[in-house]
Amino acid sequence: MLKKNIIVFNVVSLLLCLVISVVLFPYVSLPADTLKAAQQGKPIHEFEAVNIGPDFGAVSVADMMEYYMLNPPQKQDNASAAVPKQHFGGC
Repeated sequence: MLKKNIIVFNVVSLLLCLVISVVLFPYVSLPADTLKAAQQGKPIHEFEAVNIGPDFGAVSVADMMEYYMLNPPQKQDNASAAVPKQHFGGC
């Protein structure tokens, strides 16, 4: 009897979760036009300027990409990389 109750509870719980998922899916899914727009790329000049702080102000995405391409990040040599000292119980 106990084994039967456990199986019934599990089956009912799974069915209830499935019904809740089916009922709520239309409310949490993206509209078709938003999904279609997200799957297509956007030209770089259509992006709004990004405010990167008081020192630089608003900078266009095209300018940031140009700077990144002209000044790529430098790879750090593993031999010169200092391993940070780990303190007991902290960072």
